[in-house]
Amino acid sequence: MMDAGTARGIEVGDEFALFQKPSQNRNPSQTSSPLAIFIVSEAHPYYSIMKPHSSASRFQFCEPSFAKQTGHGRNLPVYAAEHSELEPVFEALIQQKQNVRPDRPGFLRVAKEEAILTVDLDYQRVVFGMSALDGRVAEFFNSQRIPFSVELDIDKLRPVVDAAAHFHCQFCRTDKYHNLQRWIRIEFTEVRQVERKDDEDTKTVIEAVGDNLVHDGIINLVSGPQGYGIKILNDSRIPLYAALFYFDTSNLSISMCLFCIYRLVLTHSII
Repeated sequence: MMDAGTARGIEVGDEFALFQKPSQNRNPSQTSSPLAIFIVSEAHPYYSIMKPHSSASRFQFCEPSFAKQTGHGRNLPVYAAEHSELEPVFEALIQQKQNVRPDRPGFLRVAKEEAILTVDLDYQRVVFGMSALDGRVAEFFNSQRIPFSVELDIDKLRPVVDAAAHFHCQFCRTDKYHNLQRWIRIEFTEVRQVERKDDEDTKTVIEAVGDNLVHDGIINLVSGPQGYGIKILNDSRIPLYAALFYFDTSNLSISMCLFCIYRLVLTHSII
């Protein structure tokens, strides 16, 4: 059992090298060989169950020990179009993928109908397309080209594929054990500031205007001077903390949502 789980991004299929921690304060992964290679067979929120790799030899387990991630269970399916100029560059990228950070997801070359990311050439520039990761965004994202291109160079291509693999891995993370999604409700409404008087003074408060704008997981907004508010309601028995991230499909970046948020209300109710 390893004291890390899905809350830290661990997934079934992830690969870890097990090391015995030395008495001196140094990194054993740089000074010694691993005891064995383990594969995550069960990933729970705060711990994981690992089993030794089929090629692992017998060893004596000693405490304390620690595990270093050496492989990722979720890889990005990539299709590279058949171009004589693109082929050697993409093959070189495949050969170099062993040198990227092992705790980052990699990629697999697949047929076009199985791919999430497509790589093609357009006027000697490498262009990219990303199929819908979720049915809710298919209408806006499926078959659309990512609006940037790079030179036909492995050093230019590698960061894009790496970013796409990381984007895909984080976007598709789910809670398989608690199924919390069905207990979480999101309300997104137009809001306004109003003044309310009580016995002592006048206070400015924020109140919702109109109906919830979330329909089937999609919010359609009209740009204007009006403000909007988010309310996250937790109907489960598990205390949760809210963290909002913006997944930008135009450049495959992930960032914290710190813009235009006046107040975040997290309501916890017990049923």
